Amino acid sequence: MIGILLISAHAADLRACSVPVFRYALERWEPDYYEIWIDQTGPLAGEAAAAVDFLAACANDEKNPANLFLRRPREENEEGEARQPEKKTGAAQAEMAVRFPRISRIPLTIWKGALTPQEAKKIVDSPARREIARRLIAGEAAVWILLESGQAEKDRVAAEVLENELAELKATIELPPDPMAWDWEADKPLEGATSLTIGFSMLRVRRDDPKESFLVASLLRTEPDLLELREPMAFPVFARGRVLFTLAGKGINADNICEACSFLAAPCSCQVKVLNPGVDLLMRDDWNQVFEGTLFAETSLPPLVGLATVAEAAGTSQGLATTSTLMQARAEGDTPEPESRKSPIGNLLIVLGAIVLIISSLSLRAARKRRM
Repeated sequence: MIGILLISAHAADLRACSVPVFRYALERWEPDYYEIWIDQTGPLAGEAAAAVDFLAACANDEKNPANLFLRRPREENEEGEARQPEKKTGAAQAEMAVRFPRISRIPLTIWKGALTPQEAKKIVDSPARREIARRLIAGEAAVWILLESGQAEKDRVAAEVLENELAELKATIELPPDPMAWDWEADKPLEGATSLTIGFSMLRVRRDDPKESFLVASLLRTEPDLLELREPMAFPVFARGRVLFTLAGKGINADNICEACSFLAAPCSCQVKVLNPGVDLLMRDDWNQVFEGTLFAETSLPPLVGLATVAEAAGTSQGLATTSTLMQARAEGDTPEPESRKSPIGNLLIVLGAIVLIISSLSLRAARKRRM
C-alpha cells in the first residue's frame, strides 16, 4: 500500500507542469502518419513511377519530412494480410488513395485519383499548409483556418467574430509561469530571459481553391457530417498541424473560441498524445526548428529494467526462473517450481521497493531539470 501511495504521489508531481499545452504539443507530439495506397495492374513506369519516387522522397526527407507512408494492395490489406490487386480490364491508369492515420479511427478515404507527380504534390504540400507551419514554428499557439462557405455575408460575419475574439484573447489570456524565464531557486524572473508569449491568428481558405483541394477534403472529413454542411467552418490548428475540433456556422462564437484557446494556453498534463483530442493534417516541414528554443531539457534515462534484473540487484535473482527456462520446461512437459515461490511476499516487497526507488529517483531528476 505504501509503495502504491508513493507511486501515485510522484505521478501527480510529474503531471504538474507549467509549460502550456500548445508548446508541449509542438515540441513533443510527432505527427501521425497518413496512408497512401498505390493501386496498379503491373510494374510502375513513367509518371506513376515518378509519383511514387516523389512521395517516397518526401517521406524520407530528413529536413522536411512528410507524415506519410506508402502501401501497396499487392503487399497487404487493411488488416496487414497479403493480398493481390483486383484484376482490371484495359490499360487502366495507376491510382492512389489517401487515408487518415489509423490511430485517428476515421474510416474514410480522403482522396482518390491518378498516380501522377502533379497530384502527388497537391497531396503533400500547399500554400496554406506551409503558412500554417511557418506560424506555428514561429511560436503561435494556434492558427485558425476559416474554411469559407462561399456565401459572402456568412463568411464575413464568421471572419469578423473570429478575428475580434482572437485579438481579445491574445491580450487577455494568461499563460502559466514560463519555466525558461524564472529562477526557481531565487524565486524571481531570470535576467535577460524572454518570456513565452501567446498568439493566435486566422487564415482564410476557399473551398474551391484548386491549390488547397486536398487540405479542404481533409478538413471536411475530420468529423462526421461536415461534408453536407454549407456553412463557414473554423478549425484551430496547433502543435505540428493538429486540428483540435470544428466550429461551424453559429458555433463560431466567443464562448467556443475562448474554450479552445484556453485549453491550448493551460498548463499541460504531459499526457501521451493519444489521450488528447484532435486529428493531424498531412504536412511537410522542418519541425525540428522548434528545438532551438525548447522548453524541455532532454534527460538521459537509464535502460529499461525488468523485474528479474531488479530482483538480481536486490540479491534474490537466484530464485527467479527465466522465461526461456519456463518455456523450455513446458515444452518438455515439466515445469520447474521456482524457489522464489517459497517466500512470495518477501520477494514481492523487495521488487516493489526497488521500483519505487527508481521512480523516485527519476522524478527528482525530472523536477530538477524543470527548474533549471
